[in-house]
Amino acid sequence: VWAMPACIALACWWRLTRGHAGPHAAHEPAATSTARFSPWVTPRAWTLGLYFGIVNGGYTSLVAWLPAFYQQHGASVEASGSLLAAMTLFQTISALLLPLAAAPFRDRRPWLALGLAAQLAGVLGLIFWPDGAPLLWVGMAGAGLGGVFSLTLVTAMDHSADHRVAGQLVAFTQGVGFIVAALAPLVAGIVRGWSGGFVAAWIMLAGCIAAMIALTLVFSPRSYTRWLRGLQ
Repeated sequence: VWAMPACIALACWWRLTRGHAGPHAAHEPAATSTARFSPWVTPRAWTLGLYFGIVNGGYTSLVAWLPAFYQQHGASVEASGSLLAAMTLFQTISALLLPLAAAPFRDRRPWLALGLAAQLAGVLGLIFWPDGAPLLWVGMAGAGLGGVFSLTLVTAMDHSADHRVAGQLVAFTQGVGFIVAALAPLVAGIVRGWSGGFVAAWIMLAGCIAAMIALTLVFSPRSYTRWLRGLQ
């Protein structure tokens, strides 16, 4: 069933890109030296990849363990699954709206910090008052996760006006990031098994989010110019 929308997206992509390399190819500018950069030896590319991975590690950890956490608190399978669905809904809405809100601003840092703060508030709610307002906590966490997911990719593209460089940087960011994010539920599960509960895992997650809020300060628009100069 899920292959069907993928096939529709593939057809749309083919329609949009058909003939793009044809009559316009002669007018394409020659590749610049920056277009041949290697993200593997670029510190900023690794910073973006790890940032993306740690941020989205919160999503994969919550997807893996949120239902089990609330079932330990007495929630039914249906109720805990509904909370996970609600988190995904808030995530989807925020992934669309937060980049739109940030679009007029070149400096993405306040919006990234806002998304991370929402995620942190949701995780702190799970730590200190999980049964008080579970829908609020998962909604805040989901909204923060979705918004920062999209904005991180936008921030990576902001680093260069050259679509070749931007494309490589975004691909590298997602490639490294999703590997890191895939390991996060495993680490959370190990911490849960070691501590006997999920609170220690949520505390670890909260610490990672706080660290990413601090790292957000690195992504100053002024640093993009210095970064590009280093590639030339």
